[in-house]
Amino acid sequence: MAKKYCQDCGATLMPTLRMCPTCGSKNLDANPPKPSIQAVTSHTRTTTASASQLNGLGGWLILVGFGLIFGALRLFVQSINIYKPYLNTDLLEKLTDPLSANFIPNFKILFYSEFLVQLFLLFLTVYLVYLFFMKKKSFPKNYIFISLFVVLYIPVDAYLVSVVVPNEKVLDGELIKTFFQAMLSGAIWIPYMLKSERVRNTFIID
Repeated sequence: MAKKYCQDCGATLMPTLRMCPTCGSKNLDANPPKPSIQAVTSHTRTTTASASQLNGLGGWLILVGFGLIFGALRLFVQSINIYKPYLNTDLLEKLTDPLSANFIPNFKILFYSEFLVQLFLLFLTVYLVYLFFMKKKSFPKNYIFISLFVVLYIPVDAYLVSVVVPNEKVLDGELIKTFFQAMLSGAIWIPYMLKSERVRNTFIID
């Protein structure tokens, strides 16, 4: 014998019952109950509410935002500290002039290459801050790009410096620390950018 169901509350009933003992309804049927409009609406609201909780610049994205702002400021200050001694004195001229006793072959190429890359990183970091707060769709892929770029740039630059200035100690504690920080940051945030539902729901503006 087929089971009966209450069409109002959905309770499973004995076949002989003529009234639902749960809600008292006499609206019984042998088929499973169809969800009421109220139930569907309630489910839709719940789903919408859950989705709305996973968008916007909240959750772990707060850390991403702070990291971007701090990174841009740190890169700006770092660039000034690195290149100011060269630009405010004749040190660069001494190191790049073939007639100077301090001349280093290819140092000029290395210096301006690093300078351009530093400017590029600073520009891209500031651009990432803009994309982040404007919730642009291109933010995640640009974030991933710069994260991978930094991880690759650090060892490549260190190698080129060691070739051009062989007497210079390149692999110091600060460089190793910076490299592993970049590696750890990429290992955490790149998968987050690829898999996070909040990221997908937030960065949607063209």
